[in-house]
Amino acid sequence: MIWSNSGTPTVADEPVSDLGDVASAATLITTTTTPDEETWLRFILVQEGRYLFVVYTLADTSEGATIADDLAQYLVDEGEEQGDEAIHVAEGGSTGGLWGFMPENGNELLGGLVPVSDELLYAAP
Repeated sequence: MIWSNSGTPTVADEPVSDLGDVASAATLITTTTTPDEETWLRFILVQEGRYLFVVYTLADTSEGATIADDLAQYLVDEGEEQGDEAIHVAEGGSTGGLWGFMPENGNELLGGLVPVSDELLYAAP
């Protein structure tokens, strides 16, 4: 979906090729306080086997929002479940289990970003 405060909302289907079994993207563009400022909210949804990944970024440029695409590619190509025992750290940096899909702190993909929190959104088995 592409949206701007200056016009009518437009829905755009953005399939993403060469990513997982099935992948698509949605981008919300909104003009903020002035016509020169934009905010980009980009969602990437990827199904790879039995996993469904939802990655999103919020940025001030279209280029900045593409980290969602890069992270989704990492999850599919390099991420993997790490054993049965997950160690949850609320302040960020959880490890093991499904957390193994995430890049480690300091990975260049993250561009200097560091986790500030991790949240469990599913019931523990």
